[in-house]
Amino acid sequence: MPLACDQVRRYTPTMTVERRRTARRPVQFNLTSFGGKVAQIRRLRRMPQTLLADKIGWSESHLGKVESGKRPAPNPDKPRQMATLEKIAKALHWDLADLVELARRSQVERVF
Repeated sequence: MPLACDQVRRYTPTMTVERRRTARRPVQFNLTSFGGKVAQIRRLRRMPQTLLADKIGWSESHLGKVESGKRPAPNPDKPRQMATLEKIAKALHWDLADLVELARRSQVERVF
């Protein structure tokens, strides 16, 4: 039976095996990382991942990997990646300086 848009199936231990496979588990992001913060702002703006990916010129898969921390944040010291940060800031209506600072902090964290 299909669910209405506002209904979400949650995993519970008493579910049958088939229902457990189809249940959605809540996605949690690390909000101190670049990708986690981008995901949080994107969700607050109610923007789907596909739309943001189209606006910044990335694939949905790449954006998902950046948001989950599997790929590094764009490096603001490289002009091409700085242009990507500008596109992200524009698409999310977010201050570019805050985004650059977060990306730099993320670069430093990856070194250590």
